[in-house]
Amino acid sequence: LTLGVALLAGETALSVTAYLFAYALWLEKGTIGQRMLTLAPCAAVGLTWLVAYGLLGFGAGGSELMISPLSEPLRFVAAIGQRLPLLLHGQLTPVMPDLGALFTGTASLIFLLVAVIALTLFTIVILPLLRKDPLARFWATATVVAALPLCATFPSDRLLFGIGIGGMGLVAQLIARWSESPELEDFWSRRSLRFVTALLIIFH
Repeated sequence: LTLGVALLAGETALSVTAYLFAYALWLEKGTIGQRMLTLAPCAAVGLTWLVAYGLLGFGAGGSELMISPLSEPLRFVAAIGQRLPLLLHGQLTPVMPDLGALFTGTASLIFLLVAVIALTLFTIVILPLLRKDPLARFWATATVVAALPLCATFPSDRLLFGIGIGGMGLVAQLIARWSESPELEDFWSRRSLRFVTALLIIFH
């Protein structure tokens, strides 16, 4: 009921489904089939909303900034590769994803490359945490999945609310791991974790 009301209020509520999916995947009890089955009621609500959304003519099309995942799926998938790194980079650092709209050509590629490199290094640092902590996997998965529908429009700080819930949890998990369990890391992992954690505390 609450998911349906939220979806009627705006497409931003799609971010909620990312957290439901991540919870069923990493934190729910039972087999993978049983865990995915818990999503059935919300999936039914979401599909009903999606069908009504299409039939009533909502959404945008024929725009360089707005892409409809339903009518332009290939273009939307291509946009994910360009927009997802900027959104996630904007969540973890003070660099506004909006800046991407100011660049063209080589400058745009460099801006995207910087975001990809930063996210790659961040992923390498948190891999030990993701392997050992299902709660960290929940936050990380929800953060990424929540960002996917937002790739339908140009990356902007105004879109980071839904992503930020997961980003907040993941940053908190990193700080907790650094402060409470340094003995679980080897020398280089501990140093890199300390460095990344310090940066995140400064950034946020």
